Amino acid sequence: PRCVVEAMNRTQPLIHRHLTNGLLAFITVAFASTAVAQQVEPESEPPPDSQQVSGNLGARLGVARLDEDWFLVVTPSLYLQIDGVAMTRDSPLFDEPQVHPLRFLFEAPLFIRVGDQRPTDDQPAFRREYWDEPSEYARVVRWVEYGSPYDGIYLRGGELSNVRIGHRTIVDSYDNAVNSDHFQWGVHHNLNTRYGGLETFVDNVTDPDAMALRVYVRPWAFIDPQSSLRRLAAGFTLAGDQNAPRTLQLDGSDRYARTQQGDPIVERSQATGVLGWDIEYQLVASDRVSMTPYMDVNTHFAAGTGWHVGSFFGFGLTDTIVLDMRAEYRLLGRQYQPAYIGRIYEIERLSFLPLAGEQLAVPKLEFMLSQPEQRRNGYYAELGFNFGDLVYISAGWEDQTGGNNNAAWAQLRVPALSIVQFGAYYVNTRFEGAAGLFDLDNALAVAEARVSPMPWLYLDGQIRRRWEIDNAGEYTAVNDWSVGAGVSFGF
Repeated sequence: PRCVVEAMNRTQPLIHRHLTNGLLAFITVAFASTAVAQQVEPESEPPPDSQQVSGNLGARLGVARLDEDWFLVVTPSLYLQIDGVAMTRDSPLFDEPQVHPLRFLFEAPLFIRVGDQRPTDDQPAFRREYWDEPSEYARVVRWVEYGSPYDGIYLRGGELSNVRIGHRTIVDSYDNAVNSDHFQWGVHHNLNTRYGGLETFVDNVTDPDAMALRVYVRPWAFIDPQSSLRRLAAGFTLAGDQNAPRTLQLDGSDRYARTQQGDPIVERSQATGVLGWDIEYQLVASDRVSMTPYMDVNTHFAAGTGWHVGSFFGFGLTDTIVLDMRAEYRLLGRQYQPAYIGRIYEIERLSFLPLAGEQLAVPKLEFMLSQPEQRRNGYYAELGFNFGDLVYISAGWEDQTGGNNNAAWAQLRVPALSIVQFGAYYVNTRFEGAAGLFDLDNALAVAEARVSPMPWLYLDGQIRRRWEIDNAGEYTAVNDWSVGAGVSFGF
């Protein structure tokens, strides 16, 4: 969800973005800046080719309602950007010099309880959930990033959002920060050369679970780098979860047991993986139009095989307006689930859907392996607009044979207005038909607005629908909000 305001943070980097947690629902709006594999982009000025250091130092003071309690939130922040960092200026591996900005965001959110509502729990004034694990002290470096995902060299560490691997049929828009009470310092890296490339991610370097590796090659580039056949690429992907939960521990009263931190206790887990082969050809590649058909064949070990065939489309309607689309048909075998590591995998791996006749939701892997073995059909469609890097709107819809197999998402970003900025994100999954699209029981929604009456002062507000563990040990959707004010001094 934090990718909703990522561009806002690069323009005004001290915006408070604790937009986390959760399953799905509320606002149908969208985003398109990274919607296509070989995308058309609006015309813009080239990045500076000399190193310049800039940034912002500031702090935010706000009031937030989390669960049933009220908190005073103090967040000191430091944003740094170094322009013109050159990995290589003239290499036969790349069509363009790899000179990109290097960005850092340092942040230390402190939550102080000022109102302990019923049921009171005698918790200390300082909310420990943000700092009760050794790995969470790494959240001080919230993220560090070099370049963008479709550059020749891209690297991001820390909080990850919108992680996409290959054609997104296995890993699609993964976010390692869905649960804000458990910070994960992950790594996402892409290498895109004339001859092929490498894409990797790991969710948490200190305690890894979900991870992926894709290697692809452009075979004709070795024969004739100038030939149009160079646009043919074939890839191999291996992704999975080395500790995927299968069953959760019960407490003896038909509820899930919980740790002292309130988390479900995993009783049994196993490694699970997906092996994929893919091929693509960029049929059309111009300044205004791109078209890239692709085909993926993925095998989820012990859960069957899926066949995906589709295409990315990009259209530069004007010099500043870009339309992106994706359409895909899916033939799904046995218990195979497309995009197994998806937007809210951090929640789904523990709590997906109940089995037939049961009340408690089970982990995603257990649900998959418990389904009848049958062949199914499915499809996915995605549409996005980029209005001159000022407004991004995008949305996607998924369906497959069977009940409760619809999923949808939408995003809106308005990052670059000088006084007012806005972002919103909505996800809903595992519902049935259009009538279930706005069923808030299984939905995540985040909306944030920021007003800057003066260059150094801003006011902001957030509304979000997120997940928390209920008394039965399951994730359930709750609403909370926060308002605040901050100062930001540029240098």
